[in-house]
Amino acid sequence: MPRGDIKDAQPQNIVWTPPQGGSGPNYPNR
Repeated sequence: MPRGDIKDAQPQNIVWTPPQGGSGPNYPNR
């Protein structure tokens, strides 16, 4: 996958924190 799209973002291993909706995966970090 071209990392030029998210080169500045965190590694693909971690997904950006979703809005406070819970639609995305939950992280124990929260």
